[in-house]
Amino acid sequence: MAYPFSSTSKNHYLVVENYNKRCDFIHIYLYNLNDDKKKLKEYGIDNKLFQSNTLFNYSSFIKRLNTYKILHSIERWIVRAITIEKRPANYFMHNTNLLPFSNSDQYWNIKRLIYKSLLKNFIENKVNLHTFEIKIVKFLYSNCKEISSLYFLFSTFINDNTLVDKHLSQIINSQQNLEKILFGFNNFLLYHSLLSIKDSNYSNTLNIFIFYYVDFKNVVIIKEVFEELNVLESIHILYYYSLDSNFIQQIVNLSRPFKLKSLFIEKIYQIESLQSLLQKSGDYLENFGFTSLVNEPNQQILELIKKYCATIKFLDLPGFNRQNVNLAFDLIGNFKQSLNYLTISIGVNRFFSYDYDDNVLSSNVLLNLGQILSSRLEYLSLTLMINANEFEVFLKYSQNTFIRKLLRVEYLAVAVGAFLKEDEDLFS
Repeated sequence: MAYPFSSTSKNHYLVVENYNKRCDFIHIYLYNLNDDKKKLKEYGIDNKLFQSNTLFNYSSFIKRLNTYKILHSIERWIVRAITIEKRPANYFMHNTNLLPFSNSDQYWNIKRLIYKSLLKNFIENKVNLHTFEIKIVKFLYSNCKEISSLYFLFSTFINDNTLVDKHLSQIINSQQNLEKILFGFNNFLLYHSLLSIKDSNYSNTLNIFIFYYVDFKNVVIIKEVFEELNVLESIHILYYYSLDSNFIQQIVNLSRPFKLKSLFIEKIYQIESLQSLLQKSGDYLENFGFTSLVNEPNQQILELIKKYCATIKFLDLPGFNRQNVNLAFDLIGNFKQSLNYLTISIGVNRFFSYDYDDNVLSSNVLLNLGQILSSRLEYLSLTLMINANEFEVFLKYSQNTFIRKLLRVEYLAVAVGAFLKEDEDLFS
């Protein structure tokens, strides 16, 4: 039997693929609860639910730990124990009328107790994690020393930003072999967290750095941090709350390369600063995208990408208009030797309404795109207003392009003969 905390897949995902069927692992990991088992009985969970013994120490096989998914699995397990009518006798929860996701004290006490007991079990069994995905900041930094990947996803409702930052630095400092780190949804200073990386022994281990929706305003030690990272192979900036000139200038002033592999942007008002960034890192950039192409600064950015970047593999181009469509075609053609993934969308904000310009632009894309696609292209996503005859032209011109998957084709035109679903193979 496969348990989601000890997946045999190469990624060792701590997931529950189908929560309704695969949350039985809870009672496996809690077989030796002792005193906590008595507390659960007081809350209404039958002791017969838990096994008296197990064949293996399943906790020792855990490689990837996601605290959010553990908690969600516990919630589903409790709900299943309460609501499934045809459950086995050993899944009987008596003396309760709790409804799923109830706000009653009894429900939350059960959830907290199980969560605490699971974590206690993992610590006592000396779990050797490769990846620790966390949504709570003050957590086990003195017990897990060999984590290779840390993912920090922040809540927008944090009351004490400074305290959170200090706890993050403690988690970071406690590791001995950190290789990958992600900061996500952060709109406060990361001074202590970044400083802990600078002052740690990660200079020869940390090789991947990811920023996902981070506020770079007033980040003043980024140069000091990256100067110390000797084996850093890729930096990824996946959208942001702000990207100011001071942050970019620190990058430009680095004495070593800034290997920016991914850049996804929403808005930028200082084109000169972005130009400086691309002059510094354009040779490394492989993944690039916008949220929209329709404003003038983003059209200027397309020109910069074309000028400074030569090895783009992933290109996301939403929001075509008459002014930028030819520039976008030039950009796609410019990456014929490298482009593997391409997404194009027109009229994404008006998807359920008709617009004449969207129809004209969609026709333009279908009639011309097939002739300029990279021979290396493997994945293509199109959100267009599709005419069946024009789509046939596109397929004809792109028949020499190896597209492993046409990920998505959506349409608003009546003339389309069939709707191609997501992930459907087109070329076999």
